Amino acid sequence: MERKLLGHFKTGALFTKDIIPVGINDEGKSFGKTIPSSVFEIKDGVLAAYHGTDDIVVIPRTVELEDTESEGETVTVPIRAIGDNAFRGCNIVSVLIPDTVREIGEGAFCECRYLEDVMMLCEIDTLKAYVFAYCTSLRCAPIPKGVKKIESFAFENCLSLESVEIPASVEIILPGAFAECESLNEIIVDNVNQSYYSEGKCLISKKDCSVVLGCYDNNLEELKGIERIGEAAFCNAFGKSELIIPEGVVEVCENAFCDCACIETVRFPSTLKKIGDDAFSSCHFLKQVYFNNGIEVIGDGAFCDCCDMENIILPHSLTSIGEDAFLNCSKLTEIVIPDLVASIGDFAFSGCDSLVSAKLSSSIDTIPKSLFYMCPTLQSVNIPDSVETICEDAFWGCVKLEKLSLPQNLRAIGKSAFSYCLGIREILIPNSVEKVDERAFFACEGVKRLVLSESLTSIAALTFANCKNLEEVKIPESVIDIYTGAFRDCSELRYVQIPEGECRISEGAFFGSKFITAADIGCGIED
Repeated sequence: MERKLLGHFKTGALFTKDIIPVGINDEGKSFGKTIPSSVFEIKDGVLAAYHGTDDIVVIPRTVELEDTESEGETVTVPIRAIGDNAFRGCNIVSVLIPDTVREIGEGAFCECRYLEDVMMLCEIDTLKAYVFAYCTSLRCAPIPKGVKKIESFAFENCLSLESVEIPASVEIILPGAFAECESLNEIIVDNVNQSYYSEGKCLISKKDCSVVLGCYDNNLEELKGIERIGEAAFCNAFGKSELIIPEGVVEVCENAFCDCACIETVRFPSTLKKIGDDAFSSCHFLKQVYFNNGIEVIGDGAFCDCCDMENIILPHSLTSIGEDAFLNCSKLTEIVIPDLVASIGDFAFSGCDSLVSAKLSSSIDTIPKSLFYMCPTLQSVNIPDSVETICEDAFWGCVKLEKLSLPQNLRAIGKSAFSYCLGIREILIPNSVEKVDERAFFACEGVKRLVLSESLTSIAALTFANCKNLEEVKIPESVIDIYTGAFRDCSELRYVQIPEGECRISEGAFFGSKFITAADIGCGIED
């Protein structure tokens, strides 16, 4: 019998503890049996776990198990499946999977960091999620003929993966199947494959004209007829400093170029309509982005943590900016939001700690949660007349913001909206405002003058606490409740005018004032 050799299987047979000879015959079939008691854990024909220490593993076609119905007898059971996480984290270098196997579970070989060779004699129709993820020594993706579907993250973070060969049978490759394979330099697709083709070192879907996967050194800018850059297509795997998205592309999808450390410049085509969620997140060295007019949507986290990004000009066509879109873009100094933008997500410019000025769209009715949270250099921002609500933490920690002009249509100011805005000198709350939430102006230490809305019915806890330079306040006739700590530690407060009639002042509302006594306001001094 002549045995065929492949990679680490050069001996043609393997001897380990509790395993009798197993090899490959001249028909390419594995043969032999194993005693699974200490090496393989078998449950109903499923290899559930590997407990061995050998680095070269040949999975047997069959195993002998005790016959539960006949004492002392054994039954031969074919291994028909490899269970979820069966070899996860094992220090194996090579593995042979026999022809009896019909299914390989999720994460079956995940985190086998030394795995280099996989010989698959089996016929399976799906490579499941994370099946070979984090196999950082794997150089060639084991995709047997007959596979129809490759699920998301099947080969994620295979850092040494150099070549991917897609057989004719593959119909579906889910997003992120090869995410963060930074060494990839070759993609080959069988000529008769009906779903995909390869061009410019990119894998392209025939169905929706999208780039599914790209090599580190690719020719993306030369592609024609492409409409989308697919989800996670180049995640941590784009090796050029300048990225040119070709004309015809209408969408850059979620995570398409996230974590690409080489990208410094991005140029978008005139055809582009949407930049998806996290499309360029954590591209830490991205400096310049050139938008063409036509872009309508910038998704959640699209440029999050692009900490080298400098000034950008957003297109006039833009209508929506997602949550965290420019979060922690720490070199951004100025932002002008076009007037067609009607929706801005929470934290969109939070942590932009070089931002000096911001101009908001005249179409927004809400300043979202933490929009400029911890933007300590922000000095100038307009709040358009269209705004009715300023949400929680919107300007928290904008310590250099000096001038605050609140619009006449404003109705509500959220919790801690202007907390720690140390530079504000004057707060004029228009009469349209019906609610100011707790801590809204907490620790605005520079404030000397305060005018409250005559539509307020209460002053919430700690709303103006630690406004240390506030000298006087007139409580409107409409206010019937002043809650605990509302003016706590306003140490320079000298004059408080309380309305006649019923106004409940909670204990400690004015605690910490050096000049106001209980005799002045009747209560609210003691804590």
